[in-house]
Amino acid sequence: MGIQVGDVVLSIDHTDLHNVRDLALKLYQYSIGDTAHIQLLRNQQRSGVSVTVTENPDAPERFADMVNPAKNLVPELGILGLNIDDRIREMVPLRMSGGVLVAALSGQSIYFGDQPEDGDVIYAVNGLQISSVAALRSNLNSLKPADPVVLQVERGGRLMFLVLENN
Repeated sequence: MGIQVGDVVLSIDHTDLHNVRDLALKLYQYSIGDTAHIQLLRNQQRSGVSVTVTENPDAPERFADMVNPAKNLVPELGILGLNIDDRIREMVPLRMSGGVLVAALSGQSIYFGDQPEDGDVIYAVNGLQISSVAALRSNLNSLKPADPVVLQVERGGRLMFLVLENN
């Protein structure tokens, strides 16, 4: 049964909800996998359902909580990156192995042109495979200021190239 389009959520675990903000704040208290007991109004009738809290698999911002800015910052690109590990592979189906997941944007890139986006996976810089955030930073730091940058990325299941130039 679950929740359906058109349902009005009245309460979660006996806490009345008055607006969407109340719903979001209440759901924020749950961890992935927890069960929430929801009272809802469907076709003018009250009913109760129990639902398991899950994460939207298509929301790139779900990775932002996994980063440590001191450890994951790639300032040249203005991103926070995560090494691809088994946990990330379970969350995101990838076409290739290795790479760095763009967990969040963080500041301004020193480059202009096609920019990485949340959820992108960077596989290579100028044809050199990238296996970690440290390798990505090192590769970018080794470039001369006038060198263009071509990133091989996966975005939404498609492989593509992003072309960047130094400001």
